[in-house]
Amino acid sequence: MEIYDSNIRTGNEALDTVLYIHQLTCRKEHIILTCLADGEALSFMRTRHVYALFNNAIGNALEAVRKISDPEKRVIGLTVERREGTVEIEVTNYYEGTPQLQGDGMPRTSKADSRGHGFGTMSMRYIAEQYRGSLALEAHKGIFTLHVSIPLPKGKKESAPKS
Repeated sequence: MEIYDSNIRTGNEALDTVLYIHQLTCRKEHIILTCLADGEALSFMRTRHVYALFNNAIGNALEAVRKISDPEKRVIGLTVERREGTVEIEVTNYYEGTPQLQGDGMPRTSKADSRGHGFGTMSMRYIAEQYRGSLALEAHKGIFTLHVSIPLPKGKKESAPKS
C-alpha cells in the first residue's frame, strides 16, 4: 500500500504527476529513482511542456537502465534547481554499451523500427529552446547525463526555493 500513499510534492503539479507515474514503474521494476526538485522553479513553464519534458527525460532514462545487468546500477537521478538566474534540470543514469549519436548530437533511437521513435529528445530540445534555454547530452564512462538550462523570466531570478 505504501506506493499508493506516496505524496510527491515538488511545488509543481505536472512534475508531481510525472514523478508519481514513473515512481510506480520504478518500484515495480526494482529501479531506484532519486529526486531533488524545486518544482516551483518551473512555474513559468506551460503545464504541457513540464509534462512532456520530464516524461521524455525519465522515460529515456528508464529505457536505458532496464538494459543494465548490474541491479545496483539501475538508478536514475533527477535534480531541478535555481542557479544564478536559471533553472537547471539534470537527469542522470547508468547505461551499458555505446550510445549512438547523430551529427546534431542527438542520440539515435535504440528501437529496431526507428520510424516513429527518437522524437523525445528532439521534443525536449524544442521545449528548452521555447524558453531561450538549451539541452546538452553527455555519455561518459557508463553514465549518461541530460542537462537542460533555462533562463528564469525577469522577476523570478531573485526568488529562492521555499523550505
